[in-house]
Amino acid sequence: DAAPERTITALLDRWFEGRWALAEAGLCVVAAVAAWIVRFAQDDAFITFRYSRNLARGNGLVFNVGEKVEGYTNFLWTWLMAVPEKFGWSSPVFSQLVGIALMVGTVLVVLRFAARVFDSRAMGYLVAVVMLANMSFLAYATGGLETMLQTFLVVSVGALLLPVGSFTAEQSFTLATPATTYADDNYTSATPGCRGEGDSYGRYCIWIGNGIWRDSRLATYHTRERIASRTGRRSSWRATVKYIR
Repeated sequence: DAAPERTITALLDRWFEGRWALAEAGLCVVAAVAAWIVRFAQDDAFITFRYSRNLARGNGLVFNVGEKVEGYTNFLWTWLMAVPEKFGWSSPVFSQLVGIALMVGTVLVVLRFAARVFDSRAMGYLVAVVMLANMSFLAYATGGLETMLQTFLVVSVGALLLPVGSFTAEQSFTLATPATTYADDNYTSATPGCRGEGDSYGRYCIWIGNGIWRDSRLATYHTRERIASRTGRRSSWRATVKYIR
């Protein structure tokens, strides 16, 4: 008989038996620190901040005082960003801190969601790890806009609507794929839906490694474009690495 395939979930069960709460808390801390390291504020966010500033100053939801133009598409987030403007805090930093808190909340929901779908706390943990391996998810914990608020609300609604009971492998795939699928331009990655299929060491190492490699290439490309826009010339790979550092 062929030897049984080793699985990551079995390994996680051995490592974290009786310590799952600590493992999940550690994952949330690592995610929050990583998101803070790669934090940024995109230019579109400052449109929201300006509307929020005028709201906090009593001028209403306007970009320019006296001009009633609805130039925002994130009503709830715009109201929330009026808080730092009201108290004189930094809106970009406040948005980043709130975004990271919402990302941690999303990770916690996904841990519970996936654990229920797969009837395995280890598989739920693995789903969260794979999700955090995507740079788009991690980076957009900040950015200044409502991205992570929307993500948290959508995933939470999905978890609340999840039927009570056990699921077949096919049902697990159907339920898990929309909840743990994210798109980055033309690249889409979904957590494998069936336990026992795609749960080997090799598959996950290749999968996560491919995602990290691709995201690092994108980061290097965008950094080189930024250098080119500032200096008027293309940078070498060595200069790009030095710039990043």
